[in-house]
Amino acid sequence: MIDRIPLEILLHCLSYLPLNEKLECLRVNKSTYNVIHTSDALYESVTITNLEDFTNMHTFFTKYKELSKHVKKLHISDTTLDVNTYMALPALFPNVKDFSFIDTDNPERDYDDKKVCAAFKPWAETLLSLQEFGTPVAAFSLLANVACPQLRNLSLNMIGMEDEETKFALYDYLENCPNVRLLDLKYLNTTIDHMEQIHDHLPNLEVLSLTQVGLPENDSDEDPPNQAEKLETVFISDFTVVTDFDGWLLYMALKYPNLKNLVVGKALDMYDEEVAFEGDYQWGLLELVSTNSKLELFSPQCLQLPPIAFKKMDAAGIKLKKIELSILAEETFPLLMQSQQIHSLTSLTISNTSYSSMTYRNKSKFHQDLKKIKNLKHFRINQSKEEVNSPEDNRVPLDDLLKVLPSLESMQMDFFTLVISRKSKKPFNTKLKKLVLEEVYVEALAVKGQENWKQKSKDLLQELLPNTDIEYRELGDTPELEEYSHLLQFR
Repeated sequence: MIDRIPLEILLHCLSYLPLNEKLECLRVNKSTYNVIHTSDALYESVTITNLEDFTNMHTFFTKYKELSKHVKKLHISDTTLDVNTYMALPALFPNVKDFSFIDTDNPERDYDDKKVCAAFKPWAETLLSLQEFGTPVAAFSLLANVACPQLRNLSLNMIGMEDEETKFALYDYLENCPNVRLLDLKYLNTTIDHMEQIHDHLPNLEVLSLTQVGLPENDSDEDPPNQAEKLETVFISDFTVVTDFDGWLLYMALKYPNLKNLVVGKALDMYDEEVAFEGDYQWGLLELVSTNSKLELFSPQCLQLPPIAFKKMDAAGIKLKKIELSILAEETFPLLMQSQQIHSLTSLTISNTSYSSMTYRNKSKFHQDLKKIKNLKHFRINQSKEEVNSPEDNRVPLDDLLKVLPSLESMQMDFFTLVISRKSKKPFNTKLKKLVLEEVYVEALAVKGQENWKQKSKDLLQELLPNTDIEYRELGDTPELEEYSHLLQFR
């Protein structure tokens, strides 16, 4: 069987396997093994997720140093390494271009900056992507002393660094990696002055992500000195604010004329309490939707959209492809339906409320409104379990939704009962490719009351959706902000 697989496909499949499994697969056929054993592609990507695998990997490549030269991507996570072992990686893998090390449980704090720089310096000229979560030992040591001219992606989690001033030095070090396209920073407080440093040093920046950060109030009356015209995506979540966020939205409105994707996630006050920004007088928000005409994806999870916001979007010529309604979604949804945005919309997420709340007193009205979004391909209701007492109290009619959303390709909901009214086993006429059900009961009326009817309901659901990938999850399995993770894919 292995001989019938095209070589390039076989190599691609093997790249996802641990080293020992790669070799076992190849040993099935000796001739194929002999041909591929020395192939670059077999060892091009190495992913380690525990200490035992790291030890085996280290032993293997120490023995076969010629093969280690082929490794271009090295990702290590959930593995604690002493600093000497860590510093030895560039010598063992001299041609790595994509490096990731994640250890937030035991971040390294005791190391010699000069020794680390000397160890990692061989990578400086050719490194394309660098990710360090915990203590960014290599990143700080390299960028403080040498240039990384090819670096495109920089992702740093600084939870292991305690001194704020040491963290702030990164903003100066960024001048040594001017070609970064994606910058992802976690656990680093950021001011407007720091933002200006970022854009001065990174003129080619396209994606900026700030999470687990403190954002002091922007009370400046001055416009930003220069626009960051290449920046298209801003991702801010789990951020702490002192008073409001309006000044930051105003800054983004003026700074990013070509902004396409804006995700504003959870906001916290100084007491770690979740906050929401509401009211008609959110000047920064209104300026943003008045001037950023290229906006396509908008997820204002901590912002209430006032009625005038949609009018300003329409007037500015904005044509949203995806929107998330979160704060008071029951009130915001009718405003969306009255706007021109429904004609361009292909993806809709409704958060912090339940299906039963959206359909309260008038289920048919909600369905008829959804039907107006002619091109809707992706639909999600992301509620919290606090919204309803149990899944039984939140009943969603699958037949009706598929009927009013004929273009739907993916749907995701949680904590509800999916009701199937269809009596026959004739498949639904739908384009649905993916259905994600988190903490969901499936209730098919055709089999309800029969022995083992709950499992039979799931079986019937798959029969009715033969071309749909149905994924069942338990409550809490869905990663936070999962639906926006594609925005942070390395360039």
